Amino acid sequence: MYEIHLFMGTACAAVANTSGYPIGERHAVLCFSRQPSDTEPDWELAASHLVLGEWTDIELQQASTVAAEMIDADPAARASYDRAIAEGWAIIVFSEPV
Repeated sequence: MYEIHLFMGTACAAVANTSGYPIGERHAVLCFSRQPSDTEPDWELAASHLVLGEWTDIELQQASTVAAEMIDADPAARASYDRAIAEGWAIIVFSEPV
């Protein structure tokens, strides 16, 4: 059985970034990471997801488990949750740089 851990932090757009953000620009990020149930947040796994998403200089500050019903009101968050369940991870990047 799995659960989704939600990590909050910031990261910089990488050279290969496909999101269209300028290289090196720092943004707030949310990383949804699928992990086995009843495990501690895996910070390294979450950071590796962000690297796969073409982000660098990753600083994750907070993590918690999240249930689907907690985010049902936000379509983007729910879609990311569902993607993380299906594929192992998903990222939301806030458009305004920090």
